[in-house]
Amino acid sequence: MMLACTPRAAPKVPAPRESPPPPTAVASEPEVAVVPARVPADPAELVEFDLSKLAFGRCRQDQPDEGPFVVGPEVEGWREGEPLWVMTNAGGAVRAAAGKSFEYCGAGLSAPEAVTSDESEETCVKAVAIVTEAPLRCDEALGAGAAAKYMVDGGPPLDFVFAFHRRHRPPTPVAMQFEVRVDAVCQDPDKDFDEPGAMIPVTDAAAPIDRSLFDKQIAALRKRRWRAVRVTLADGSEPLHVLHAVEHGRSVKSAQLSVVRELADGSGQALVARADRAWPDSFLLRDHQCGLPFSLPLPALAFMHADRLHWVTVEDVNAKIVGRVWEVGATLRRVAVLPIALTSPKW
Repeated sequence: MMLACTPRAAPKVPAPRESPPPPTAVASEPEVAVVPARVPADPAELVEFDLSKLAFGRCRQDQPDEGPFVVGPEVEGWREGEPLWVMTNAGGAVRAAAGKSFEYCGAGLSAPEAVTSDESEETCVKAVAIVTEAPLRCDEALGAGAAAKYMVDGGPPLDFVFAFHRRHRPPTPVAMQFEVRVDAVCQDPDKDFDEPGAMIPVTDAAAPIDRSLFDKQIAALRKRRWRAVRVTLADGSEPLHVLHAVEHGRSVKSAQLSVVRELADGSGQALVARADRAWPDSFLLRDHQCGLPFSLPLPALAFMHADRLHWVTVEDVNAKIVGRVWEVGATLRRVAVLPIALTSPKW
């Protein structure tokens, strides 16, 4: 049976209303992404810092997207997630954790002070990636003063990182700032080296410290190329000057290191013992550095330990980068050599 359709009344159309004004935009707090903690808390029991526990590495690995890592005997026992202290000159001491481990290989890594490195005898050691809550602050290359525009890179690198287990109380970092001056001879990039005018002398302005000490040391070199680095310490102590100087010549295989404390009256106090003044240096690298020494120690980290200022220096020599610890007092005294070296891409 079919049902009849009952007609419906036409619906009433409501009177049009005025549109409400658009809502006023209200500034809201940006959402803060909650990042799970990747760095564990400090261990319950702490012991004093020990220089022999210091691991050594770079702020970046071979690839730009690969982060910091360290090597050293201590890292052999680190598991992923171990609580660490990490120190850089630019960033101070930062809480971190051990990340994944990997094999790090190069010639002579476990013999930092060996005079030569046999490239056929590759050494592989355990390396550990560093995990931090925020990116590490690291130094750029040292720079080259007036010679910078003639050089491909920015001078000796300083992007080094140092780490140790957080069971050790950290030393007090002392930030350093660097000012570089050079006296060099650079090749005009538009000329062959044997063309007239191809070699261009470049010199930064003199500093007061030159008259008191540097002039005497540099004058002893027949044909000199030198780099002077003024190191200003954040603790307000007297500035320190590092001088690298070398005679010009492809047969010259060593350069001279001086470290001078700048005293209040403008004079200088020499800190380097005679036995520590001569260091191996490569003319192959000097050719790309306007003749400037390349392989001599440079301070990469400073800290107070046992009431004394300590430096960790880096030197790029014999196809590897070697780290040394020095006590900076009335003299510059060698304390230790970090037992594992890093590979150098420059050689």
